[in-house]
Formats: sequence, C-alpha cells, structure tokens
Amino acid sequence: MAGFGAAFALILANIDKVSQFIDIRHIRFAILLFLVSVVVAVFSNYLSVVVKAGLAAQADGERLVKRLKSNAGPFDIELFSTEYKRGLFPPISWITQAAMERAKRGDTVASARMIAKISQVQVLLVVAQGLLAVVAAGAVAFGMKLQ
Repeated sequence: MAGFGAAFALILANIDKVSQFIDIRHIRFAILLFLVSVVVAVFSNYLSVVVKAGLAAQADGERLVKRLKSNAGPFDIELFSTEYKRGLFPPISWITQAAMERAKRGDTVASARMIAKISQVQVLLVVAQGLLAVVAAGAVAFGMKLQ
C-alpha cells in the first residue's frame, strides 16, 4: 500500500511531465481504484481487530464459565450482559447483543460462527484490495502512450 501510495504521489507531483507519457484519464482511474483499495484495506483491518477481540473474548468467557462452575455461586447473566455491552460501541454492541441473545436461547456456538464468518469476509476484502491495487497499476500501464 505504501509503495503504491508513494508511486501515485510521485505521479501527481509530476503530472505535467507524466501526462505526456500516460493518458490523464488512466491516471485518474488508477488513483480512484487506489483510493477504493485504501478504503477496503481500512475496513479489512477493522474486521481483523474485531476477529482478534472476539477470539480473546471467547477465551475469556470460557475461563469465566469454568471459574463460575467451580464456585457454584449465583451468576446473574442479565447483569453481566448489560455491563459487558455498556463498554462497547456500535456496531460491535449490536453484534454482541445478537450473539448473547442466541446464547441465551441455547445456541452456544453462535459467537464462534460469527467470528468465522467475519474472518472469511476479511479474507475476501484482502483479496479485493490486492486485485484493486493490481488493476490500478494495470490502468497506468495501459494508459501509456506509444511513441
């Protein structure tokens, strides 16, 4: 990403000279693709953080359940859910709410399925980002004027 960004910054800084060799429409299209690629990369990184946090929360939850079973004391799941969600921002709080509701209904692996699905979406976004970057480079190459 940084390399493509640097290359496009160099092209833009020297647009008057570069436009003699590369059609300006292709440069514009390539930069647009690059910007879309950056947006996809940001969203992909966000999902990566969500997956990592979800896996860590799942491990913490498993340890908590083991500790609660050994204590055999009362556990207020509603209070726990409410307090846990208070520390989250949307859309994570909404996703957590849905996962907790499913768990209360007996679907104890709902959060694991959700993490698996989010990680698959993240992989697809990484692939899309790579393809967008390659197409952006190709747009510059195809825009070269033959002399």
